[in-house]
Amino acid sequence: MMTRFRFFYRFNFLALLVVLSGCALFNSNKDNAPSPMSIPEFEAKNNIDVIWQERIGSGTNKEALMFYLQTGVIDGEPAFFVNDHQNRVFARRLDDGRSLWQVKLNKKLNAGVGIDERHVYVVSNDGTVYALDINNGQIIWEQPLIAEVLAPPVIGEGRVIIHTSDSRVLALSPETGEEIWEFLTLAPPLTLRGSSTPKIIDDVVVTGLSNGHLVAIEIGEGRLLFDYPIATPRGRTEIERLVDINGQIGFDNGVIYVVTYQGKMLAFDVRTGQTLWSRDMSSYRGLSVDSKAVYVTDTDSVIWALDKKTGYTLWQQDELQYRQLTVPVSYKNSILVGDFEGNAITLDSQTGVLQNVTQIDDSGINSPMVTSSKGVLVYGVSGRTGLIELN
Repeated sequence: MMTRFRFFYRFNFLALLVVLSGCALFNSNKDNAPSPMSIPEFEAKNNIDVIWQERIGSGTNKEALMFYLQTGVIDGEPAFFVNDHQNRVFARRLDDGRSLWQVKLNKKLNAGVGIDERHVYVVSNDGTVYALDINNGQIIWEQPLIAEVLAPPVIGEGRVIIHTSDSRVLALSPETGEEIWEFLTLAPPLTLRGSSTPKIIDDVVVTGLSNGHLVAIEIGEGRLLFDYPIATPRGRTEIERLVDINGQIGFDNGVIYVVTYQGKMLAFDVRTGQTLWSRDMSSYRGLSVDSKAVYVTDTDSVIWALDKKTGYTLWQQDELQYRQLTVPVSYKNSILVGDFEGNAITLDSQTGVLQNVTQIDDSGINSPMVTSSKGVLVYGVSGRTGLIELN
């Protein structure tokens, strides 16, 4: 059983973190962007075995939004769930990628899926939330919202948590879709296109906002527990003042790890309310954490491994700069990222040295890879999906 952490807060709420958002915003500036570095020659140090590879739907498209897959179970068998950017949701066998069901909705979809034991949840680009039966894809309910949703639904403690693009956080009933509570905050005039994915820790929802704050909300009634500024907007122009938090927040052993765009990376102990460490960092992908380190891909596609207790650099991998790398994922003794050419790239988790590369989708990979009991799932921009194993 997970230890229940008592979140520290004061009567005058602290302001905590900026949530980093994903970035179709920068597509208009491609001509001025640095050219991606070529993958250097290296000696392969492990094998990447492609267990299966299938085309699933139309993929994530080129908007640079991150679509999230989820693994689960159907009739006792391992499965995974994904939507494309059109209007289809898919359930597939994890072992071989074979179809279990697919459903076509009447609206285009964003962000990826969330699941619980009974339902698969997806959101449309106009802000409609759908709950589907996990066994057959039948629509159970749909709930229209008043804002676009760019982060996947997150489910826990009898709530479906939705983070909208205008910095609202809502809790819906998983049975009916009825709104239970809503947390409102004022969004800046300009933000990156994307939202932080909420994380449920015991009975608390933690998420980053586009104003550079990290908030914790009691999941039952929507009561604010803390609001803490991670990064402070600086500069004369609205672009210079962007400090969004996008993608994934890390949590391990009572510590939250978060990174902002044009701002900070920070470790925050939820049991004491103390900032353990903070350092300059800019990322719109988010981060991941394992038993050894916290990993982040910065805005230049430099991959960092940092000590969890101090924030000191353990290693950095800068030979893949500007390749639009995904958030790092830890698996076995490797770190995996995807790039704009659709390569799955593995690094040594102890040193950051390149181990191997294999191409999954030549249109690119935007979405975080997902580890499972059978290997690592990779979902490409055009819909090409693969399960890979490292040996």
